Amino acid sequence: MSPRSINIFIFAFLFWNMSSSVAFTGASAPGGNPSKLRPFDPQLKPSTSLDSVALQALENGKPFKTRHQRDSHRVLVVQDINAPPDVVLGRILDYGNYYKMAPQTLESEVYKRTSDSFSQTVFSRIRAGMRGFSMNMFVKATFHPVHNSVTWTLDYEKESDLEDGCGHWYVAEHPQNAARSRVFYSVDMVMGPKIPKIVGDFINRKAASDATAWVKKFSEQHAMEFARAA
Repeated sequence: MSPRSINIFIFAFLFWNMSSSVAFTGASAPGGNPSKLRPFDPQLKPSTSLDSVALQALENGKPFKTRHQRDSHRVLVVQDINAPPDVVLGRILDYGNYYKMAPQTLESEVYKRTSDSFSQTVFSRIRAGMRGFSMNMFVKATFHPVHNSVTWTLDYEKESDLEDGCGHWYVAEHPQNAARSRVFYSVDMVMGPKIPKIVGDFINRKAASDATAWVKKFSEQHAMEFARAA
């Protein structure tokens, strides 16, 4: 089965199961905070060791998939990007244009922004899908400039077609080149009681690697366009 066929099969499986399970559990129903997952702490840098094999993969432009040392059930993807951290963070926070960048994203719109002295928060609706299937997620993403981090959860004031989800982007300067970035991304999603754990684990791994792939592509594209214009 090709990767595209796998995507379609999994999405169809999720769509039909979540359409029944989420409606009855009310896990992401509006009002209150029904989170089943512990949100990521933006102050905690991702904990992992990068050995020579990992470093060689990163140098070759490949993602390195592993797990948090302090939180082993959560997937962690590391990716080196040929663009500085501000450019990378700009792509991550550009939620209004996710439909132009992120695979299987059909629509994306920002419906609210808030900020304080320490953070900036973007609220957005994202509709993802393929071949006649779609699902909505209402996402609350917060940028923490001091920590070079973006954390996200669902917006629990609205109803999403996902039982629960959260994620954490950490964007650091590359240790050998300040014009490059080393990006760490973790995502944790609960699909619903009818979704087998093995399918949920696969989707979390794939979601993390797919996300770092498109962020790398569009960050590097933006950096090259900026360099040409300079």
